[in-house]
Amino acid sequence: MLISQKERIEELLSEAQAESKDTENEISTQEAKVASLNNDIDSKKKEIEKMEIDIPDFSKASQYKSATFKYADLKSSRDVENNKLGMLRQKQEHLKYNVRSLNNYLAKCTNKECILSSLNSLTNVYNGFGDDYGNIAYLCALVHYSLLDNGQLESFVSWSKQNGINKITDPDDLSKDASSNLIAMFDQIHQAKKNEIFISMQFGDSQSELIFEKIVRSIELFNFKHKDISLRATPIRIDRKVEASTSSIPKAIREAIKSCGLIIADLSSANINVYHEIGYAMGVAESNNMIPNIILLYKENTDHNKDSKDVDKFVGFNLRNLSQLRFREYDQLVEGLVKRLEKHYGV
Repeated sequence: MLISQKERIEELLSEAQAESKDTENEISTQEAKVASLNNDIDSKKKEIEKMEIDIPDFSKASQYKSATFKYADLKSSRDVENNKLGMLRQKQEHLKYNVRSLNNYLAKCTNKECILSSLNSLTNVYNGFGDDYGNIAYLCALVHYSLLDNGQLESFVSWSKQNGINKITDPDDLSKDASSNLIAMFDQIHQAKKNEIFISMQFGDSQSELIFEKIVRSIELFNFKHKDISLRATPIRIDRKVEASTSSIPKAIREAIKSCGLIIADLSSANINVYHEIGYAMGVAESNNMIPNIILLYKENTDHNKDSKDVDKFVGFNLRNLSQLRFREYDQLVEGLVKRLEKHYGV
């Protein structure tokens, strides 16, 4: 069974290596863009400093005001590009981790000592099953995921327990779903989960409900536009109340965040739960050596900014430098979100 999986793993490895090479080129291009902006910032700063020496009452001079606005704009652009560079570097680290994992699998899947070690490591898993220990096909699938990745092993064990696969002990009961088919079944379900999009936002007020409708519309348009590809991105909404204990995230939401492939978070309401969910998603991604796949939305003329605060004060300080899809009109949200979805799914 392990040898039969080897060819598929070799294909995945080839794809990961190619993507890693492309990402390395993107990083080089992005580094050059950031370096160019830094040079422009330095030049503009020197220009401003010269004005402060040469021009009497320089703060009232139109060219000084123009230069300071340009300087601030350059710094803002540099922060955005720096964030993109950081995301690319995180992506590259994840790809390198993936390449290492796949290479390790190829080295281990034909090594008897590694397979025996994997079998021994599954003792704790079987202890958690009690008498419901599954059959030989199930054992082979467990060994496969044990050799491949601990995170996927945990997901497979959880899925199999939820669906009673571990309770099928008769050798013939899984005759149609031998180990390779069992792996293929789980991988398909695992990928379907990755096509789920968790929507993190405030619910209940008219603006938030309208934003949610436009998010769903964007996903529908994306699916229709790319109906020839088996993606079927699916929005997941779990309503919740604003709780007094804001540090608590309900289990259903934690599980949805952990299993989904993308999060769309709306910052337009300054909802504290949204910030907690974004932070939790970032922590989950970091613990799994993955990129936090999050699209942040912000309605520039939001109903919730009664004091007309500057966006840098309205949006939480830890998210200000992250790329945001900002919009005033809902058509801008739909058009921009479809483009972001295409970028995320690589189509």
